[in-house]
Amino acid sequence: MDIQRELRRMRSLEEVMFNFGQVDVYFSYYYKTYKMEEPIDLDGIAREYVRFVAQLDTRARKTVMGIYPSVPHDEYQRTTLCKYAIVDEEVAEKIPDHDLSLQVRQERVRRFNQVLKTTCEEYGIYFA
Repeated sequence: MDIQRELRRMRSLEEVMFNFGQVDVYFSYYYKTYKMEEPIDLDGIAREYVRFVAQLDTRARKTVMGIYPSVPHDEYQRTTLCKYAIVDEEVAEKIPDHDLSLQVRQERVRRFNQVLKTTCEEYGIYFA
């Protein structure tokens, strides 16, 4: 979908809400960190997402929504990552327990949301 074209087509919109997928942050972190063994710049992703929203041409108020942490209990994290083919079982077993904990996942989400919020403020975009 071409978002800019859709916004031009719907000129009468009063508000446009953008919701970056929680699973994008959740799955991408484990995929890049453990399967690809590459660093992931979640702060940079959040900033670039807001910059993308900021450059869209619309009269509508832009709102970026924060994400929430993944919901499966800690003990189901490896199974979930494997079921969605983010990592295989061999890689999943190498992920430290602490990195699968709800506390660490929530910290990651809080950080991502804080960067979203701060960047939204820089661009005059509402954050929810």
